Amino acid sequence: MKKLASVLTIIVTLFSITACSSKNETSQLSKVLGVDLSSGIISKSEDSHGGFHNDGKTFIEITFSDNNETLEEEIKTNSNWTELPFSENLHTLVYGKTSNTESVGPCVADDDNKPLFPNIENGYYFFKDRHSESKNASDDTDVLNRNSVNFTIAIYDSTTRAIYYYELDT
Repeated sequence: MKKLASVLTIIVTLFSITACSSKNETSQLSKVLGVDLSSGIISKSEDSHGGFHNDGKTFIEITFSDNNETLEEEIKTNSNWTELPFSENLHTLVYGKTSNTESVGPCVADDDNKPLFPNIENGYYFFKDRHSESKNASDDTDVLNRNSVNFTIAIYDSTTRAIYYYELDT
């Protein structure tokens, strides 16, 4: 009987830690993105930061219920979010660019160099250039012209009601 009680205690503790961790992550993202994400469910979370100079990448996918229209209204009225489509620079960062003379892989990619973000046509995006040389954090003009990149980008998909968050530090 004591073993069963111990096992149940461990299981309850693990569920509590996981739930608190998810809520903490959602709370932190809410602060970064300036919108309330507390009603979302984190469906994917990967973080490779912690290497040399804390370089790495973070990718998080958050889904929302079909009846949550307050998030989209909050995003629409937040000056840090912009309606799609992307600028050419951000499109290159997220999806890569192919033209007759140039082929560039996306920065926001998995280990096979495939874009992490799905192709989203209806929605909004958040971009912050966190590089030390950046003069305006919302300006993406120079982001592709540096030897290192430090940026945060998020996309809200109005159709699927999901937010895709990506942070890269090199």
